[in-house]
Amino acid sequence: MAIGSPPAAAGSLSQSYTCDVPRIGRQALTLETGAAFPSSFYAPYSPAEPAPVDVHSAIGLSADTARALTRWGARSVDGQLVLDTRFSAYGESRPVPVWSRVGATTVPARSSFTVRSTGEWQLPYRFPGQWRDVPATVDVEGLDLTLTPRDAAGRPTALGTLRAHCAPLPGRPTHLADTRIGYPPCDHCPGPSDHSYSAVVGGPSRLGALGASVPLNGRFDFVHRWDTDTYDGDLALDPVAFDFDLLGFLPGRVRLQFVQEGKATAPAGSGGVTFHVPMRVEVADFSLFGVRIGGGADCRTGRPADVRLERPGSFTYDPLFGAYQMPALSGCGPYTDMLNGLFAWSGGTIVLSLSPA
Repeated sequence: MAIGSPPAAAGSLSQSYTCDVPRIGRQALTLETGAAFPSSFYAPYSPAEPAPVDVHSAIGLSADTARALTRWGARSVDGQLVLDTRFSAYGESRPVPVWSRVGATTVPARSSFTVRSTGEWQLPYRFPGQWRDVPATVDVEGLDLTLTPRDAAGRPTALGTLRAHCAPLPGRPTHLADTRIGYPPCDHCPGPSDHSYSAVVGGPSRLGALGASVPLNGRFDFVHRWDTDTYDGDLALDPVAFDFDLLGFLPGRVRLQFVQEGKATAPAGSGGVTFHVPMRVEVADFSLFGVRIGGGADCRTGRPADVRLERPGSFTYDPLFGAYQMPALSGCGPYTDMLNGLFAWSGGTIVLSLSPA
């Protein structure tokens, strides 16, 4: 929990599951989940990362399961539990697996029994402090159970290690806890500052008319403006060269350069962000059969292309997905019309992955 966060509130959930267990068949079990989630993550304007939340689980296994295990000589079980939890905020949801170890538990001959474990739930955002205070929920939507039955000497039985994915019975509750995330209102706190980010970018762009896919690499420096809840920045893409076949049989090669004209801008949405990047494209070099026949600083689009890059999620370094239409080229001499037939296209697409620079 972040420093100064309100006290934790206990969350609890009771569920019933069915599991298809190898060599044993379909089994019923119950799951009791408890956790003390903070009433909000991140204290006012505190950059501290929140501590993980302990999640306690108790799995009730039936008498039928106990009898099936003991028929194979099992006297105890141990293993691993993975809870499939989901965190929902900012109009989206993210899976958060909770891993925990199941300690050695005695298996009775003919009665139900319970195995217990405790795992850590971690907030699935790296930089949530940049967003405004919103409500959030945590749900438990499934579990993966791994158990190793052992005999009286502690050796694995002939069953080996059993792995089962278990689904909750339909229509039953999944809600574990309510919390909040972001900066809560604070009349006496210092004002929040803008957040600057630098990312290395890379990914493919498919060129509509040519049908070619070229690798793009570069850097994206952008800022989140707190007062207006908008973004602006600079996308610098490296020059790229690629080969193609003109008319399907004439080998050609082209080298493109990308020049941003004006800031990349984006209004911040509730769940995602869409950048508009004004980008002029230059045909730096164009050759056929290895002979240069055109290109240069004057051979470029008559106006900047509006490259639209959308980040569907709220995570700062989620990939960007985009589409654009390349305007007509000018200044390419006698080859202008031919180059426009190749490069003035619609339906261009782009996918950029981001990683911290």
